[in-house]
Amino acid sequence: TVYDDIDRVRKLADKAACKEHFGLPADKPVICLGYNASPTHKHLELLKGLKTLPEETLRGWSLVLQMTYGSFDDSYFDTVREAAEALPCRTLVLTEFMDGTETAYLRLAADAFVLAIPTDAFSASLQEYLYAGAKVLRANWLRYPQLEELGISTTPFSELSQVPELLHQTLHNELPADEKEKRAMLKKKYSWDTVSEGWLKLYQS
Repeated sequence: TVYDDIDRVRKLADKAACKEHFGLPADKPVICLGYNASPTHKHLELLKGLKTLPEETLRGWSLVLQMTYGSFDDSYFDTVREAAEALPCRTLVLTEFMDGTETAYLRLAADAFVLAIPTDAFSASLQEYLYAGAKVLRANWLRYPQLEELGISTTPFSELSQVPELLHQTLHNELPADEKEKRAMLKKKYSWDTVSEGWLKLYQS
């Protein structure tokens, strides 16, 4: 249902306003690492990798970690926060529940989203970041035939150590016009209104 929230917020606020909604600088790229507090999102490994970039580069970025659910270890959460705050970039760790509107603001604020989990069944968060226009870096062991079907491109990586330089490169590239059109198809194929019809037919069969 966040597809509708993204459409609604997009009419109210541009990307700069969405960044400012979270107290982030409007003129700095926003990079989101993972979408919950589970260690499977490799937060610490990704943060360690970012330390290899020049300090000047990192100072020009804003880093967001959405850790609003999925936590089973408070000590892990604290360790991630400390590692993030040790970087010279602007950091924001989100911990409170986010409704559809807040989620839409975050997706629209993002310039890049990094997904490094071991497995993923085409998560709603990935769909939302794509639909909102973020550049997506994903582990190449994550296969998404749904994206291949629509011709939607992402930036793959085979090792976490590749992420920092790929981020540096990707943030300087604009999304092609046809890519935006392809991403717009996500709502038509995977919004709740669409998939719920299929589930209802399954239950009735």
